[in-house]
Amino acid sequence: MKKIEKPEQEKPTALAAAGDRAKLIYLICDRKDRKATVPVRKFCREHGFEVQIPVFEGGATALREANQQLLTSCDAVILFYGAGDEAWKRTVDNELKKMPGYRGGKPLLAAYTYLADPKTSDKEDLLDMEDHNLINGLDGFSEAQMATFMQTMNPPGMTS
Repeated sequence: MKKIEKPEQEKPTALAAAGDRAKLIYLICDRKDRKATVPVRKFCREHGFEVQIPVFEGGATALREANQQLLTSCDAVILFYGAGDEAWKRTVDNELKKMPGYRGGKPLLAAYTYLADPKTSDKEDLLDMEDHNLINGLDGFSEAQMATFMQTMNPPGMTS
């Protein structure tokens, strides 16, 4: 009986804390891109957002659960498409399509793809097709390229 009651007692505290927290951006990247994401992570943090990258170490079950929890609790997603290949990106895109099922109706503020070096034909194709919600970082990080994402995260009249 005590085990059943205990989680219910913890939920109001967790919900209150969630209401007070900064918006969470889940910056999905390949392990090899960890260092390359630093300018994006710093920029977002400087604008008052919490930023998390995937968990890369641990058992398969623990990794899946930790990363699924980030998909469940985040306010926005940036898919950092740098070192990962086309197959990796499609796998992540498919996981993002499942995301509404994890979130229990909680809307996502934004979902963007950040294109980073190395340049590939797939990334150039995304640009040529004017794919929605792209941030072009192929020539390096630029605050100007992040402007649309930031506007989505902070609509006029809202504060973070």
